[in-house]
Parts: sequence; structure tokens; C-alpha cells
Amino acid sequence: MRINVWFDALVNYISTLGWGSEDESLFEKYWVNGNPTQYCGKDNTRFQAAMWQAMLMAADLPNSHQIIVNGFITGDSGIRMSKSLGNVVDPREVVKEYGIDALRYFLLREVSSFEDSPFTLERFKDAYNSGLANGLGNLVSRVMTMAVSYEVKLNDEDLKSKYYTNKIQDLEDFDINKFINGIWFNLKSLDEYIQINQPFKKIKINKEEAEKDVYYLLLHLYNAAQALESRLKN
Repeated sequence: MRINVWFDALVNYISTLGWGSEDESLFEKYWVNGNPTQYCGKDNTRFQAAMWQAMLMAADLPNSHQIIVNGFITGDSGIRMSKSLGNVVDPREVVKEYGIDALRYFLLREVSSFEDSPFTLERFKDAYNSGLANGLGNLVSRVMTMAVSYEVKLNDEDLKSKYYTNKIQDLEDFDINKFINGIWFNLKSLDEYIQINQPFKKIKINKEEAEKDVYYLLLHLYNAAQALESRLKN
């Protein structure tokens, strides 16, 4: 007797939630009463969308609500990364040198949520320097330097604010790449705000207005940090 490996693998979606055990509370919460969502590579769509759904129907269980199909991560030649081909990059080595958040940033912003995307160390380093070191890093340094120098602080109500909630639809559409790009669009607008309003010059002639500018920058930078932390940590 033979059992297809996919049969056992697919059952893990619900067995890990306690289906078939004495305590099915998690299964009831997340699968029966929740929004069961699957992620798979485009080469596994047949198993996820046909075999697994048929298995659920045969067991008289609720079907998945949606299946999110990802593209492949490719090497510099455009060929899908594969251990057998040897065209892989060891993520542990990347994390060892640049940190885990830098790798998360690249995967969230530079790798498409749905299409094939290349990963090379050169592309990673370019994204790290332009997006994090020279982009976010320089912006944080400029804003925080002015905030400390001009003694501008956020109040308790500011610290409870959720500025980027208008972007939540991108997450509900599972377009994480678009969500992250939206954050960086707003960060770029803060750079432009500094160039236009020049609070570092205004402080010499209109201290109150300069402090208002820095307060605006500090609040929006804090909100961006909240949004980034929620994506990079989860």
C-alpha cells in the first residue's frame, strides 16, 4: 500500500491545529470560524487548490477560503534557486553579516508578493545601502539630531497614534510588497519636507516654526517605525 506524501503533508494544515484530537479549540477558532488561508509556490497550486480541497470535502470539513500563490526566487541567471543546481544564497550568512531585519526588509520590499524575483548578494547590498543605510538611516539621523538639539518630544497621545492604518487594505490583499513600498514613499516625503521647509535654517530666525516642523517629522517617523516593526517582526 502506498500513500502519496502530499496526503500526509496537506493534513498538517489542520492536524497542527488539533483536528482529530481531544482538544479541537484551535481548529474551531482558526479553521472553522476563522479565515483559513494557504501560501504556496506556483508549482504546488494543483496540490493546494485541487487535492487538498477534495480531501476537505471528503471529510466534510470547511474548505480553504483563499490560496496565495507566490512566485519563485531566482538566481542571477533567472533560473529558480535550487540546492541541486547550487545557485542558492545561504540566508544564515546574510543574517550573520547584515542582521535579520535587513534580510526581512529585502524579502518584503524587493521580492514580489506574487511574481518571480531575483536574489543576488549584489542586489541585496544595493537595496541595503539605498533603502536602509542611505535612505532610512540618514533620515532617522537627521530628524533625531534636530529633535534632540531643539528639545522636541512626542507626548503620550502621539505615542498611541496609528498613522499608516490607511494602508491596511494592502495587507488584506496580501500585497506586502506594496505595503512596504507605501511606507518608503512616506519616508521619501519626509526627506522632501526637510528640503522644502529647512528647519535647520529656520531655527535661527523662527524657533517656534522650526520646532513645529521637527515635531511633524518626528511624529511621522515614529508612525513609520511602528508600521515597519509590525511587518518586520511578524
